[in-house]
Amino acid sequence: MAFSAPPAKISAPVFFHWQQGSVWQPLEIHNPDSLDYLRGQDHSLEKAGFNAELWQLPYWSEYRILLHSRAIESTDLRIVPYFERWSFRRVGRWRVREDVLEFADQVENFLSLMPQERLATLSVDGETRLLIGLWYVPGAREADPGGGNRQPFLKRVASRLRDRLGIDIFWSAHRAWKRAGLDEVNWLFKNPEHLKVEGAAAAIRPGFWNPGKNDKFVPRDRGRPFRKALKEILRDHPEVKRVWVESHSEDAENSMIRECRPARLTIDGRTDDWGRSPAIYLRALERFHSSFFGG
Repeated sequence: MAFSAPPAKISAPVFFHWQQGSVWQPLEIHNPDSLDYLRGQDHSLEKAGFNAELWQLPYWSEYRILLHSRAIESTDLRIVPYFERWSFRRVGRWRVREDVLEFADQVENFLSLMPQERLATLSVDGETRLLIGLWYVPGAREADPGGGNRQPFLKRVASRLRDRLGIDIFWSAHRAWKRAGLDEVNWLFKNPEHLKVEGAAAAIRPGFWNPGKNDKFVPRDRGRPFRKALKEILRDHPEVKRVWVESHSEDAENSMIRECRPARLTIDGRTDDWGRSPAIYLRALERFHSSFFGG
């Protein structure tokens, strides 16, 4: 496979390839089945200064991944594959040798749908590695931690993929995989507040609100905590090389950054305010990226 040269830094939002309802009203309904929509959103994210996108990969959406692969060609954005429980047809406990093969097969299958030169890479100790995001999968905490001459589960999957693809893997993964050989903890969708920094990675969210399904509530408050978190990264965390943004289009949990109609809403006794303009979060990110990438 022909991979691109690793960038010094990466900033990427999670792009979901399914459709859901939202408490906030988007200016444009999320439509991952439309090439024009995908191109428009990719250009909007690139304008906001991102240099990559984390692609959420449900196993039933291969057509959408192929379509998005066409759309992103009109930008310079890179792709970070982002696997989670719905990426796998059989969600179970990944422990035995046959599971390593199945896990590796599914990862490789999705990679084959994407333009190779668009897949994001990292330089680690002088070695170029393919960057892959991995969220929680049932059984992750029980995945084989290795021992003796046996490598941890994710290292064995990476070895299998290296034999097939000719490149090693860098796992940016949910903390449930910590004993299974991850390379960095990725706090996306487990971030307790607006910002969580661990090592060279920061996870940031504008808000979280899933009324009726999840009691957790992280208010947007007109974008003030989000802007404060972005400034904190620049001021206090020069070690950060990867910024993961939750999210472009997670409508159910209302963590999206794409343009929505400004509103002040009260649901189930909780009140939140989007902010003064549809693009308030994209414009804040545009200013942040100008400094983060040294522009």
